[in-house]
Amino acid sequence: MKNLIYYISPIFAISAIIFLSEPNKPKIKTYIHGVITNPKSDSIKIYNDELNYGARINYKNEFKLALEIDSADYFTFYDGNETTVIYLKPGECISLTLDTQEFDETITYINSEESNFLAKKYLIEENYFDLDIDSIYALNDSLYFNFFKILKEKLITELHNLSNNDFIDKETYNINQIMVDAGEWKKNWEKRQLALSVLPQPGESAIDFTYPDINKNNVSLSDFKGKYVYVDIWATWCGPCIYEIPHLIELEKKYHDKNIVFMSVSVDNYTNLEKWEEMIKEKGMGGEQLFASGWNSQIGNDYAISATGIPRFLLIDKDGNILDVNAPRPSSDRIKEILNNILY
Repeated sequence: MKNLIYYISPIFAISAIIFLSEPNKPKIKTYIHGVITNPKSDSIKIYNDELNYGARINYKNEFKLALEIDSADYFTFYDGNETTVIYLKPGECISLTLDTQEFDETITYINSEESNFLAKKYLIEENYFDLDIDSIYALNDSLYFNFFKILKEKLITELHNLSNNDFIDKETYNINQIMVDAGEWKKNWEKRQLALSVLPQPGESAIDFTYPDINKNNVSLSDFKGKYVYVDIWATWCGPCIYEIPHLIELEKKYHDKNIVFMSVSVDNYTNLEKWEEMIKEKGMGGEQLFASGWNSQIGNDYAISATGIPRFLLIDKDGNILDVNAPRPSSDRIKEILNNILY
């Protein structure tokens, strides 16, 4: 037995040396060429949790990018203003076109059926949810889950037009997850409604708060009695909050000469103070910018932010009374209808 061990050991040693000295296999390049009509910036980014690539947009509104990836994966495409999800495989050569004025409606791919599906999936979901979301959550359980079942069947039908079985399996799982998530969404909505029900109701006095602005001056909600106030409670780490910023800026411009103040209150922790200041400048955010310094700040507790989440929008009337403790978001058509009604 001892002789056998002596005989085998060199074999293992040699094998180990060969294995350890074998060079890593090179990653395969994937090429993306794109044409962007009405570009919003001079560059694009493609990234996920592990990789980050960028490219300049030239004078012809074109970009070219080579990515080194070793497996198929989901990525985010960012044109400097909006994002979309794409799916890349090693060795692909993809062409992309889009018009930023109708970003999601115009983005198309050549040689990437998976990315075309993801673009179409987004539009299907966007059109499907082009309703008052509260009216969906308020449905009885049978109608509520049937609503999502119809969406699921529509997406699955579209998915099975593709030929990539691995991608079909991944997306089938993601789409089936909608039914699981829908139950949690409804539970969270019910908790949210309960939390909102104990807050000041329309016609009752808003709960005042005072926080420093970007110039370190203390500013209170009550300072603006005599004006309507639209309050955005947000944070720099909140994706949906960031999405609303361009729409909020658009509202500010539209109603800049009207009797209304736009106020944004950050519930970032103090460690994010510098990031908050930089983001305000970078995105050109106007209005009153206040820093509440934490999720458990007074405004967070008084307006039940932990129960409802962010972004949250409040609408206060000229007398300092509540119009809505859960006002429509800037991206909605509904908020424009409301503001037109009270300001004109």
